[in-house]
Amino acid sequence: MELQNVLDYTKTTWADKNLVAGASIYLILFFTFCAYSPVTAIFFSKPDDPWMLLKSEKVILDLDWKYIIAIFDPSGEIQYSPLNTLYYSLIYKINGFDPYYFHLSALVLHCVNSLLVYLASKKLLHYFKIGKADVIAYTITFLWSIHPLNVESVVWISASKVLLFGFFTLLSLISFLNGIEKQKVSSFFC
Repeated sequence: MELQNVLDYTKTTWADKNLVAGASIYLILFFTFCAYSPVTAIFFSKPDDPWMLLKSEKVILDLDWKYIIAIFDPSGEIQYSPLNTLYYSLIYKINGFDPYYFHLSALVLHCVNSLLVYLASKKLLHYFKIGKADVIAYTITFLWSIHPLNVESVVWISASKVLLFGFFTLLSLISFLNGIEKQKVSSFFC
C-alpha cells in the first residue's frame, strides 16, 4: 500500500509540473501576442514595402513549379530572398495585399520563434546541467519575446526575413542539440 501512495504522488507531481510548464509557456505567448497585437492595425511602410512586396511581380504569381523556379532565380533582384518572397506570396493568397494578414503572420511567426527560444534555451541549460533550467528558460523566453530589439522584425513587413532567419536558425539549433543528446546522426534531422 505504501508503494502505491508513492506512485500516486509521483504521478500527481509530474502532472502538476507539466500543467505549470504548459501554462507558463501559454502565458508568455499570451503576453507576447498582447504586447505586439496593435501591429495588425498598421498599414504598409512607405520606404521598403513597395519594392520588396507591393511592386514585386514574384509575389502575385500562381504557386506552381514555374513559380518556385522563378523565385529561386537571383537575376534582376534588388535583394535576393526567395524564402521571404515565397512567404509573401503565401500570405498574398489569403486576401491580396491586406496589411492585416502580413502583420498577423509576422506576429504568429514571432510567437512560434518565442516557443523555439524556450525549447532551445531549455535544452542548452539542461545540457550544461544548470540548476532551475525551467525557470531560467521561461525568463529568457519572456525577455526575448517582448524585448524592444524584436519590434522592427515584427512590425515592419519587409523585415520578415529576420523572423524567417530566426525560425530556421532556432530549428537548426534544436535539431543539433537533439543529435548531441541522443548521439545519433539521424537525430540531427528530427
